[in-house]
Formats: sequence, C-alpha cells, structure tokens
Amino acid sequence: MITITAAVIAGLSGAIVFSIFTAMARSMGMTTMSIEKTLGSMFGEGTTADILGWTMHLVFGTVFALIYAVLFSAVGTTSGWLFGSIFGLGHGLITGGIVLPMMSTVHPAMHTGKIKA
Repeated sequence: MITITAAVIAGLSGAIVFSIFTAMARSMGMTTMSIEKTLGSMFGEGTTADILGWTMHLVFGTVFALIYAVLFSAVGTTSGWLFGSIFGLGHGLITGGIVLPMMSTVHPAMHTGKIKA
C-alpha cells in the first residue's frame, strides 16, 4: 500500500530531481527553458515570480505523485517498472503533446517576448 506521506516525498523528490537535470541541460546549452521561471513568470516578474514558480513546480510534482499513487492503487499494484513506465509515458505525452504547445498561446511573457517559446 502506498501511503500519502510516501507519495508526497516522491513527488517533491521527483520535482527537485527534474529541476536539477533541466539546470544541467541549461548549463550545457541544451535548452534555455526553466520550468520554474516559466511557471512563475505567468503571474509576475523578479524574485516573487521565482518563488511562486518554485512553489507551483513543487506542488504540481506532489499532485502528480498523488495521482500516480491513486492509479497504482486502482490497478492493484504498489510498484513495478511496467506500470510506472505506462503512466509516465501517458504523463509525458499529455505534457509534451498538449500542455507545452498551449503555453505559447496563454503565457503573457511569451506574447511580449520576455520568455522564448
């Protein structure tokens, strides 16, 4: 059985690890995007936007982990690379295929050119 505490810790850990890998990708010139800055800049600029962006990123990571826990419980398993891979693939397809393309149409800083799409 997956506990809520374990799911929250997993979500926070996953969001932090994701941020570390994207920071490494930025430092190697592979991308210029920062998910935290992109999220926060939807609502403001500067330090406030950075804090809001990090908060949103960590909350979203936690929410996704809780959704995964519910899905794992519904399937009747608490672990397994196959189920994790299937759920992760669905998550990636939805995020990469629907959410990211929509960002350039709804994000105010992308309209003004402050952030690249």
